[in-house]
Amino acid sequence: MNILIAGAGYVGLELGRKLTALGNVVTGWVASPESARQVNDAGMSPLCADLTDEKSWHKVDLDWDVIYYCASSSHGGIEGYEKIYRDGLRQALSHVRGRFIYTSSTSVYGQDSGEWVVEDAETEPLVETGKILVTAERDVLASGGFVTRLAGIYGPNRCVHLRMFAEGRATLEGNGERWINQIHRDDIVSALVLLSKVSTDFRVFNVSDDAPTQQRELYAWICQHFSFPAPIQMEAPQNRKRGLTSKRISNARLHSLGWKPEFPSFREGYPTAAPGILAHGF
Repeated sequence: MNILIAGAGYVGLELGRKLTALGNVVTGWVASPESARQVNDAGMSPLCADLTDEKSWHKVDLDWDVIYYCASSSHGGIEGYEKIYRDGLRQALSHVRGRFIYTSSTSVYGQDSGEWVVEDAETEPLVETGKILVTAERDVLASGGFVTRLAGIYGPNRCVHLRMFAEGRATLEGNGERWINQIHRDDIVSALVLLSKVSTDFRVFNVSDDAPTQQRELYAWICQHFSFPAPIQMEAPQNRKRGLTSKRISNARLHSLGWKPEFPSFREGYPTAAPGILAHGF
């Protein structure tokens, strides 16, 4: 297949490697020359341009079999979110000819009572960036595309919880009862590859591992496994998009398609993330 990955970053770059290895012709769209070199090294054709600019799309308007929209806001503010998830996404949707797969976030869910959340649950995020993502999802679904809601991403050289311990910043929020949902990068990739070819009436999929975990359990395991001291206990923060909620993400729908995570929980996955994070000073 002829595939475009709009946003070949942490997830998109690995996705491109996998799709290329499977015999597809893959183009990775990025914003900087350095990222373009990484795309080329991964075996893809690099495209370096502003994906929010209509003129950029007219220059590369090919008959893509699949478009993955994996772009992310580098700054995370309202303006950055609108630029990527409104302007850029709508440009991509206007040029799609085949299958369109969009990577959203489980932050669109605002549930905070520890309940299990399936794809049909209400999406009423508590922060403005989450509301932008909900609007983006509606645009994708109206165009017949697929929406994947990714839990907290970790993997090689990336894990926010391990990094906080390594830097001495880990804190236990309140009594540590908040539920944390995570997914290994490579399991995201396998889910996205599956959705490029599967036949299904479903259009929205939660992409999370099999083991939602309360913070106190996760942190206790990290301390034991990596010999870190116990984290400082403090009041729960009120200004983080995921920290505002506490829910358990169900991945049953994705499992029903035959998907099976290589890293069903952090216990299997964190050791793959640790070397690059803990190499300095540990």
